[in-house]
Amino acid sequence: MILKLENIFYRYNRTLPYILNDISYEFGKGRLYAVMGGSGSGKTTLISIIAALARPSSGKVIYDGTDTAKINEDQYRAKYVSTIFQSYNLLYNYTAIENITMSLHISGYVGNFAARADSLLNEVGIPEEKRKYTVQNLSGGEQQRIAIARALAADSEVILADVKWSTVLIVYCVYNVQKKSEKRTAYTKRAEKCV
Repeated sequence: MILKLENIFYRYNRTLPYILNDISYEFGKGRLYAVMGGSGSGKTTLISIIAALARPSSGKVIYDGTDTAKINEDQYRAKYVSTIFQSYNLLYNYTAIENITMSLHISGYVGNFAARADSLLNEVGIPEEKRKYTVQNLSGGEQQRIAIARALAADSEVILADVKWSTVLIVYCVYNVQKKSEKRTAYTKRAEKCV
């Protein structure tokens, strides 16, 4: 078990009803999970709580045996849990490479940032000539792939993908496992981290 939710309750303020009501679940390492529900059912809120972007009204999120309330939030998000957001949350005035190198810097990566960013952008299919474009000048599909590369940059144990991203990430992970199944590579190792 890499991640555990214990009796999670959440409401936006004390006058509103709970949108998450006694959620408990254990997530195994190297497995893919989908949280499904209608619009407004709390999927994004749950991801925000798991990513420590919001705190539950009550209950615990346990990461690798430790209550996330006892882990520095910035360190937790920089090293242990990466999130692919529904609305991308890219730095739109930065280039594709700069978006990735920023994530590498925050995660504490040691090495050649530009080479690593190029490698990740290559993995997700961003053409070399477009890597120096500002993100706002790229298509929605290209922005999606940059967001995936940014999540992979931290080499986190857990990758959270919000709503439509789940499909993109699952396809990405499955494709790379199948494509590279003849030998164990970074692709296969990454697919094992898609939780």
